[in-house]
Amino acid sequence: MESLADTIDPTNRTTNTYRATFRLLFEPRSPELSWSGHAHARKKVSWIAGLDLAAIKRVAKAHDTTVTTVMLAAVSRALTEYLDTHGDRRVSDINLMVPMSIEPVADELPEELGNHLTIILMRLPLGIDDADELIDAIATSMSRVRYSFEPHVNFATMLGVAVTPGPVAHAVVDLLANKTVGQLTSVPGPVSTVRIAGTPVEGIPGWVPMSGDQAFGICIFSYNGKVSVGIATDAGLVPDPGEVAGMIEDKFATFAGWDEED
Repeated sequence: MESLADTIDPTNRTTNTYRATFRLLFEPRSPELSWSGHAHARKKVSWIAGLDLAAIKRVAKAHDTTVTTVMLAAVSRALTEYLDTHGDRRVSDINLMVPMSIEPVADELPEELGNHLTIILMRLPLGIDDADELIDAIATSMSRVRYSFEPHVNFATMLGVAVTPGPVAHAVVDLLANKTVGQLTSVPGPVSTVRIAGTPVEGIPGWVPMSGDQAFGICIFSYNGKVSVGIATDAGLVPDPGEVAGMIEDKFATFAGWDEED
């Protein structure tokens, strides 16, 4: 199905929806790597703070793409390095579970109840050294989601799971979650300083929850011209989230040099 989809324009809504449905039903469990295994109750966190949003925007403009795509490229390079460091075999991509807001399914709902949340299975390419090639691959992956009904198909699936008996619901959630290695979210926050009781807030880190046997979660959040990245991990599968954080920070630090490389 992936091979067929690659031969068709990434904005073809029909192809992309069939692809998404096929993946939802038949995508296998995430490949066995050093972060694989059964999740535990104990979690660990680390974070990066103070990344320059303006620098990321300059890279995005130079590559004719978005800030989120550039951030995902940095994450891709960092996770590739993590797997190499831990002696894993090279894989061409991994799946991440990404939350997404969709339009209300009923027009009569009051406005304050209109934030329906669903998830998508985003394919993140790994092992691509060339910046343009990596950014293009990520942009194509995101376009296939944008030009599809995948969020709505997944939302309908979630509604169905919600009314099933508990054991069945848990089994389905684990089945979907285990197609991915973790969750990722990229959220724009306030563009200027906010205050709490008159005190300026210096930064806002965040961490996303994990389901099933997911090994980690990554939360990218921008606030007042800076970007923070919160990394949460299963303590048994990824015992040092600081290692992942350091690799992501190093990849962000190379942004200024990407234009010279290409």
